[in-house]
Amino acid sequence: MCVFANCSNKMLMTEHSNVNVKLSISTTKDVVYDTINIVVSFGNYSANDIYLLNKESVTISDNKAYTWTLKVLFQDTILMMSPINFLSRIRVPTKEDYFLLTSGEVFTFSFNVDFTRLARNPLDFGKINNDFGEYTVKLIYKDPFLTHRRAFRGTVESNTIRVLYGNQ
Repeated sequence: MCVFANCSNKMLMTEHSNVNVKLSISTTKDVVYDTINIVVSFGNYSANDIYLLNKESVTISDNKAYTWTLKVLFQDTILMMSPINFLSRIRVPTKEDYFLLTSGEVFTFSFNVDFTRLARNPLDFGKINNDFGEYTVKLIYKDPFLTHRRAFRGTVESNTIRVLYGNQ
């Protein structure tokens, strides 16, 4: 069993809560010319129930106020960003914004990533992304607010998927 967040099997036991969770992402395409759909699965594989922040909005930036952050790297080194959820109003969540993920339960949702709108820096938002080639994609869950007393307090990283973005 893994006890640190950087474990290779992406199963982790947080130091504070003794909770085993697994975050994974998948897609049906590995070559994309515009938009790709990513399916997220967050499983609670422990005897304990946990509370997750019920925000399915994913940011592709370093905005620390989002629970779900998608790290998109071009050629494994260049961090890409998206204008979607880059600069938006952040509201501190209340206890009612959390939902219970019981032991053995899996929470799933999906979202789209438009590779044509990705940019290396915010000054390039609005321009078509011409950085064609291989991208790596990883999802990270971290609740920056922890306003529920039983909120999951760890950081969880998903598996990494590789996507080839091409010019049609």
